[in-house]
Amino acid sequence: MPRECGWCSSMDRPAWERRILAGTPVSVVAADTPYSVSAANRHLRQHLRPALSAEVLSPAADLHVSDFAEKLVSLVSSAHSVRRYAESTANPRLILQSIKTEADVLETIMRRLGIDSEEGAEDYVQARKLTSAVGALVRSGDHPEF
Repeated sequence: MPRECGWCSSMDRPAWERRILAGTPVSVVAADTPYSVSAANRHLRQHLRPALSAEVLSPAADLHVSDFAEKLVSLVSSAHSVRRYAESTANPRLILQSIKTEADVLETIMRRLGIDSEEGAEDYVQARKLTSAVGALVRSGDHPEF
């Protein structure tokens, strides 16, 4: 029989989860608990993410996946705009800081979405290319009727 999740049985669970959801690295939060980083990641993967998904996707939630997609695109776009501005200043220090910030934003988003390898990221790149190709075909009108 599997062991009970230590995080789930702790009275401090809500505080730990709030910290992680606020952006504190899992390893930092885990260091403040009697549990390992592996236990924290297992709790997030097996308990927190499914609970959040169920809450967000419940009929009572007036949200749509596209709402999150728009926010993610906006966040990435803002980071990219800052980098473009930094490049226009020709200030090497500012350029390096903006590149690091943009990379951090992308890394954070990928981690939050559960993309933890280059292979997963490549799948998203391929999906985007496929979506673009299908969109272009549909817009061209040169396709069989569906």
